[in-house]
Amino acid sequence: MTARRPRPLAIGILVAGMAALLASCAAGQGRVSRAELARIDRVLENAPFKAQPSRIVATEAAFEQAAVADGQWTAFRSFAAPGALIHVEEGATDAGQWLEGRSDPASSVRWDARAVWVSCDARLAVSRGRLRTPEGQVGTYVTVWQLQDDREYRWIYDTGALDDPQPPAPPADETPSEDLIVVGALDSVQGHVAACPASGQPPIPPAPVPAYAEDTSTGAFVSPDGTLQVRWVHRPSGERSVVLHHWQDDGWVQGMDQPIPGPITGR
Repeated sequence: MTARRPRPLAIGILVAGMAALLASCAAGQGRVSRAELARIDRVLENAPFKAQPSRIVATEAAFEQAAVADGQWTAFRSFAAPGALIHVEEGATDAGQWLEGRSDPASSVRWDARAVWVSCDARLAVSRGRLRTPEGQVGTYVTVWQLQDDREYRWIYDTGALDDPQPPAPPADETPSEDLIVVGALDSVQGHVAACPASGQPPIPPAPVPAYAEDTSTGAFVSPDGTLQVRWVHRPSGERSVVLHHWQDDGWVQGMDQPIPGPITGR
């Protein structure tokens, strides 16, 4: 029997519905209550498929709100999995050591997810989104999430940097572009779920890996079912990038090749 792939329309409806609920909860106060997150979790538990992009959206919302309420680095420590990596200008490094002893800034970076990819088995996920510093500068982040034994998602890789150059500030009487980031605009999240491997078929081959220049450091995270692979790249120049492939019915699809320029933002 061939494993059935979830209908993209059903995925989109669930993502939009849960994201809209999160956005409505956040309206006015910018907070999502634990009761509402528990309600979302209960709804997702009954979804007809394991891979649920909205579960990552909910975790992202809780992470961002914890950063605002409890402190930026406190939230990073709370949501990190054991052995997590944070990718800074010097390279991918142990997040626990990098975060140890760091004091929370007076105001946290704010962010929201714009796209989420989830493996068929739901064990690995990736979010990409936009961020804004307290000073108003904007940038992009990428986070890799892993489902833990307690069935909660925790991040195992994170990197982010400011746009270089920064986009021009909009006129005072103009509504900012969504590219600049509107925290709470979660209804715009795109959800992508990898196709499930067919029963009785050969194992999924590894995703293609390009040839990198000498002294380039790389590392990869692969879901247990082999349907999602994300690779981080650190070049001798200090340039960083994240490349994502997800399995579809006709083979590997590259979903992201995200450059991460400039200094780290703490997200």
